[in-house]
Amino acid sequence: MTRDETKALLFTIATTYPNFKLQDLSLAIDTWWKILEPDEAQHIMDAFTVYARTDTSGFAPSPGKLHMMIVDRLTEEIDEGEIITMLTLASRNANYGFQAEFDKMPRALQKAIGSPTAIRNWGCMEQDQLSYTFNNIVKSYKRVINEEKLNRAAVGTNLDKLSASDRLQRLADGVVTRVTREPLPFEAEDDEEWMS
Repeated sequence: MTRDETKALLFTIATTYPNFKLQDLSLAIDTWWKILEPDEAQHIMDAFTVYARTDTSGFAPSPGKLHMMIVDRLTEEIDEGEIITMLTLASRNANYGFQAEFDKMPRALQKAIGSPTAIRNWGCMEQDQLSYTFNNIVKSYKRVINEEKLNRAAVGTNLDKLSASDRLQRLADGVVTRVTREPLPFEAEDDEEWMS
C-alpha cells in the first residue's frame, strides 16, 4: 500500500465516520502507511467496506483491525467436522495408502499430524484410541492455524510476498521429506524380519 493510497483510505474513513478526527493529517497518514504498507490497497479497501457495512458501533476501525480482517480471510481454515471426516477416511486406508492420504491433506493438517507414519499407525488402533488421537490432532491443527495467522499478521497480506513465502515453505517441506532414515523395528513392513 502506498502513501497516497493510505491518504485516500483515511479520507474515506473520515467521510464515512464523522467522529473520526485527525489532529495532524501528515502524521496520521505516515503512521497508518507504516502499519499498512505490507498490505495490498485493494484488500484494505475491501476490508474497510466490509467493516463499514457490518459494524454498528459508530467508531472507525483501527489499522490493525483492517489488517486482521484480511489475515482471517486469507487463512485457509477448515472446521472440526471436516477434519474428523478427513482423518476417519485416512484411517480406513492406513495400511496401504497412508502416504497418499497424508499427501492430499492441507499443509496445516499435515503439520498437526506430524508424518505419514502416524496415519499408518492408526490402522492398529481401537476406535476409542482413534477418537482420542483425532481430538488431539484437532487441537494441534488449531494451534498451527493460529501460528499461521500470527505469521501472516507479522508479514503482511501482500499476495506476492505470501506466495513467495508459500513457495519457500513448500521447498523447505520438500527438503525435509527427502531426508530419509532407516525404519525403526516397529515400523518395518514385515514384522517377522526384525523378530528373527
